[in-house]
Amino acid sequence: FYRAFGREVTIVEKSDRLLAHEIDPVSASIRACLEADGVRVVTNAEVERIDGPRLVGTDVEADALFVATGRAPNLPVAGLGDLETEHGWAKIDDRFR
Repeated sequence: FYRAFGREVTIVEKSDRLLAHEIDPVSASIRACLEADGVRVVTNAEVERIDGPRLVGTDVEADALFVATGRAPNLPVAGLGDLETEHGWAKIDDRFR
C-alpha cells in the first residue's frame, strides 16, 4: 500500500522466507511479486532491538515501523467464549462449519 504512494517499504522476516507455513512456490511467488513492486524483503533477520530509526541486528533504518508478530485466536473477546474449541481454535467440520 505505502509503496504505491512512493514510499520505500522493507519487510523484515525472521524466517528464511516469507509465508514460511506455505509451500515454497507460493512463498517464492509472493516474494517475487513484492520485489517487482519495489518492496525490499529481508529474511533471516534477527532484530535485537529498535534504536531510533535503526533495527539493530539488520541494516534496516526506518521512519515508521509496523509490527506483526503472528496471530492467535481470542474467542472470548469476539463473544465466542462458549464455542467448542480444539487446541485453542474454533472446532469445524470438513465443510468448515
